[in-house]
Amino acid sequence: MSTLRPRLSVARALLREPRILVLDETSAHLDSATEQRLLDLVRTQVEEHRIGVLLVTHRASTEAAADRVLRLSPAQPAR
Repeated sequence: MSTLRPRLSVARALLREPRILVLDETSAHLDSATEQRLLDLVRTQVEEHRIGVLLVTHRASTEAAADRVLRLSPAQPAR
């Protein structure tokens, strides 16, 4: 997968001037340097434009960029 696709998706979303930005595994296929640049861009935009972010990830490096972390445990089967 190209590293351009996730970056363009974030750029398109930011152009809409959202109040909340939802990023679901946006950096999953990026190398660590590209991931860091993307997260730096998001943080800059979040701070400048006061955007809320919901970030879904499995990567510890992405999680480390968050101000708050909520960990979800696996769902229990219905009884």
